[in-house]
Amino acid sequence: MSLFVATPAANSRCFHREYMFGLVDAVAKLGAVPCIQEGNSITQNRDTLTALFLASGHSHMLMVDTDIGWRAHHAQQLLDAGKDVVSGAYCYKDESERIVGDLTKERSGALVRATKLPAGFLLVSRAAVLKVAASMAEQLYHVDGVGVVTAMWQDILQWGPGATCYREDAAFSKRCLDTGLRLWMHLGVALTHYGEAPFGPPKAKPTGSQLAAVPGVARRAVKLPCV
Repeated sequence: MSLFVATPAANSRCFHREYMFGLVDAVAKLGAVPCIQEGNSITQNRDTLTALFLASGHSHMLMVDTDIGWRAHHAQQLLDAGKDVVSGAYCYKDESERIVGDLTKERSGALVRATKLPAGFLLVSRAAVLKVAASMAEQLYHVDGVGVVTAMWQDILQWGPGATCYREDAAFSKRCLDTGLRLWMHLGVALTHYGEAPFGPPKAKPTGSQLAAVPGVARRAVKLPCV
């Protein structure tokens, strides 16, 4: 297995140091190849990174956002899970103590089936990306300096009564599900989500169909700006 670490960035000044420590750790210990795509559109950045991953020949793409605290062993845990689409667990950047994502009651050890996964620490196999790409053969657009990319991360807009709008990671999750792929969250990969303060990592084992309120989230009331 070979790892392509893909990071979308709005600008080069907002990379949290804990993200950078994780990137250096993964390069040193896993031989990971990092790729950072800057631009005003995060969805276009993700589409571009996914196209670059397919062109790279690596077996897995790890999408990591710049506000996630991680290390190489977190990436290795996702690789060891042996799933085509699997994410780590982290909380929203607010006081709700909710884990990002929509989960079901189906469990397999530390893995929980999901109907929506966050893109901030998401591992996707080459086979899964190719399967989604094949289902979107006509949904392509051009990115300057890159070429043609597939709109895997673009919003899905529906109209009419009861219609739903799927944004970014929710849109990618839906496209994966529509092709028959299964989504999993690894609760053993508990990550910190950085904002004005660090949120998480989630420590309690959540139960139920939705990880809505997770007590006991470690939090320090201190500002840690991006560096």
